[in-house]
Amino acid sequence: MKKKQKIILALGVFLLAIIMYWNWLTVHYATDTYNIINMGYKEYAISHSLIDGRVLNCIITLLADALHLPIEAFVTITLLIALIISTASVIKLKNILLEGKEVSFKKELLLTFVSFLVIFNFMHIELMYFIEAAVMALSIFFQIYAADYIVNKRSKGKRLVCFIYATSFATLSTFSYQGTIGFLILITFVLSLLKHRDLLENKKIKKYLLNIFIDSILAALASLIALIINLLFVKLVCSILKTNQSRIGKFSDMFDNIKYIFKHSPQILIETCGLFPKYLLYTFVALLTILAFIYDIKTNFKKSLTLKTFAIILVCYICTFLLAINTLTSFYAGRLRFCLGTLIGLILIMWVKENNQNNLFAKIIIAIAIIYGAINIINCIYITGLHKQVNAAEKSEIQTLNNYISKYEKETNIKVTKIVLIMEIGQTDKTYIDPTKVKAVPTYNALRCSWAADGVINFYTNRKLEKIPLTFTLLNKYNEQKNDKGYEIINDTLVVEYYMY
Repeated sequence: MKKKQKIILALGVFLLAIIMYWNWLTVHYATDTYNIINMGYKEYAISHSLIDGRVLNCIITLLADALHLPIEAFVTITLLIALIISTASVIKLKNILLEGKEVSFKKELLLTFVSFLVIFNFMHIELMYFIEAAVMALSIFFQIYAADYIVNKRSKGKRLVCFIYATSFATLSTFSYQGTIGFLILITFVLSLLKHRDLLENKKIKKYLLNIFIDSILAALASLIALIINLLFVKLVCSILKTNQSRIGKFSDMFDNIKYIFKHSPQILIETCGLFPKYLLYTFVALLTILAFIYDIKTNFKKSLTLKTFAIILVCYICTFLLAINTLTSFYAGRLRFCLGTLIGLILIMWVKENNQNNLFAKIIIAIAIIYGAINIINCIYITGLHKQVNAAEKSEIQTLNNYISKYEKETNIKVTKIVLIMEIGQTDKTYIDPTKVKAVPTYNALRCSWAADGVINFYTNRKLEKIPLTFTLLNKYNEQKNDKGYEIINDTLVVEYYMY
């Protein structure tokens, strides 16, 4: 295909990404963004990014501090960079799938589209939600490069050198963002399935399975080395700063974590973290699996698409919850379930690569891909739009709260200078502005989040309320005066309820 056509494809992917995330490119405030505004770039960079082992984000945030970059500009710039990087990930994945071969524009367009569905999936929305969007996107980009070195470049010789390169990219990925590390194993497995498919067709089953096993083990090993390096760095930083890292779990908790995963993962598979319509993931997976089975019957199981589909589903499940074995922090968050979001796209990639004929099955697959892609794009626009409505509702609610504070200060002549948060259990719906629509991280009400309540209040009221620990005295007095507003003032302290989600 001509270079001009390749450029058009890349620009088309980027334009589509712009359309999907336009609501957020025109400025939005995540719950964490209020937190950053409240504490400042420098403190956030050190106390959050650096201690979490996300060095690249720490550097970017410190640069924003040095440049005195307004938060609105920072949000837009990092998101725009994230969309560029994600577009690059789509193009890189498509080029890997091409295997260096020249194909028709139609074929390359189709491979680009299914690669787009892998990267710009419904879980991708939450990666783009945070101010760390750029480094989260970079994490995925590095993993695709690592997988390419393991599956393709390693087979051409210099295996040790290629593994070192793959591990280096995996390490860069973890220093960007650790939450998507399972994707390296998953994408390596799928690329290996496709790379060695000739062995299966020639009935060299043992060699076929061995190659896939070796590639997957190397990906897991590269991921493990990368995580260990990152954890050692975190321990070093925490030792120097004399602080602790709360996200790292204990080895003794792993068995309990695995039991928790098996018990609660079905909820995530059904609800998809609120980022995709309920049960729709199951519907598409079932449809593609049935189609694979029919295809295998028609072709006497020559390509074993049913077994390959089941294999991708199984590996996807393992990789989706791999990190949760160590820690259950943010278990229901979509940013940690990126692998699950790639599932339909990866199965479609297998179909496109395995079925080269222009037959009925190919047309059905293209139709499914278009329908899934359209739902995915519309769903993204809808959720990003809902989040903007949440921002507007937050601002309105804080204005009402500020009027309440001002009236109290005028009547009592007491200046409100402090804020304390009280956790209310069993009222999860109150975490969201409108729980009847979408329950997801992008629709959190910042006023009802423990990490964002003081930040959002200070941002919209221009106050500098000092966050203080809850005492029994304040708790008792609040319970005596408690009302349905979810906040009250006691002396010089604003008491605000937040809810466990």
